[in-house]
Amino acid sequence: MSRLPLDAGAFRQGIVFTLLAFLIGAASVFIVVVWLSLVLDPKLEWFEILSVAVSAWEISVLVGLAAAAGVSVIHSRWYFRKGFVRCPYCDRPRKGIDIECDCPGFQALKADCKQKGTHAEQTGCTESRDRVAVACQAPLARDR
Repeated sequence: MSRLPLDAGAFRQGIVFTLLAFLIGAASVFIVVVWLSLVLDPKLEWFEILSVAVSAWEISVLVGLAAAAGVSVIHSRWYFRKGFVRCPYCDRPRKGIDIECDCPGFQALKADCKQKGTHAEQTGCTESRDRVAVACQAPLARDR
């Protein structure tokens, strides 16, 4: 049994699913486009076949990227809905990637960071004030 937290396992699984979606999408589109071009015009010379292969490769990479993006979004939403990604302060499931937890630990961290000044003044970072909790480090509830 793995000792990884559930969100780390979900992250690894998301990377694998995204890579598989890219490879399967790109390979299948490449094969279909080359096959269709060879079936429609069987008298192609070698340089024409090379041109078709390069064009098919460009199309297949774009389709593979679109498939990978779609699988990544679906996987992320599914794991947030299942409750695998949790708040580090109260250990409740998070509702979404940009939805902050309303637990007292997270709200205290957010208020403390805002009270000390803007995040950009402290670290030189250009993140917005809504994402202050990402860079401001405070002790977690389970570390105390």
